[in-house]
Amino acid sequence: MRSTISTRGEANPYRVARWAKRDKVGAVDHESLADIPEEDLVYRLVRDRYWWSSVFDLAGFPPDPVIVARLRQEDIPPGNYRGDVDVLLCARNAPALATAIEVKRVKVKSVELTADGFLEARPNKLGDVAEGIRQANQLAKIGFSQVYLYVFVVVDTREQNSGEKSYADLSPKLRGQLDRAISPDGLEPRVGLLRGNFLQPKNESPLVGASSLHFIRGATATAQPAELTTWVARKLRLAAKRATAHRV
Repeated sequence: MRSTISTRGEANPYRVARWAKRDKVGAVDHESLADIPEEDLVYRLVRDRYWWSSVFDLAGFPPDPVIVARLRQEDIPPGNYRGDVDVLLCARNAPALATAIEVKRVKVKSVELTADGFLEARPNKLGDVAEGIRQANQLAKIGFSQVYLYVFVVVDTREQNSGEKSYADLSPKLRGQLDRAISPDGLEPRVGLLRGNFLQPKNESPLVGASSLHFIRGATATAQPAELTTWVARKLRLAAKRATAHRV
């Protein structure tokens, strides 16, 4: 049976409590996909059955993994690392084959429609991709068997569409900006790279609009240090205990 487990152990892990608000005439105004914090976006993708199978079921991933989100690196031997493991994924009985995933989000919100029908905007947090590359390389240095960098581009086009469902493509200029920033350049050779594009074209719940996943480069597996495998096994046991407690 598939298991998706959050180390936070919360009934509702999302810090964004407002799923929808009502405007002056009573229409539902759903939250913006571009306003979902990076951590919460990870949780939603991990916990949703459809997105789980799309985003966390790549070639080389185990068919029945345990997924643990947001683990601190400070207690990874030898204890001098800083930061988070955004997603840890491995088979229940194979902690030596752990996959660590670094996640970065690029949001596009103030969108304009060009004369030739393309979406034009200035992406926010594009500079964070460089930090994601650094952090993914650190995960490779720590020694996880497989390492990936996931970059999610989230686009809110509701205001531009005026309530109509439109899937206008990003402009060549905007695509070029994203392609240059989200590339394997700077990544360690064994680190894989995946880009996800998520579009919110209509006033509806996030993550139900258009989407596409681009598998840019696969990760190369390597032998994992024994002390790191011990750390992974301990985190899996703790996550399993929390999940069992919630089912009681």
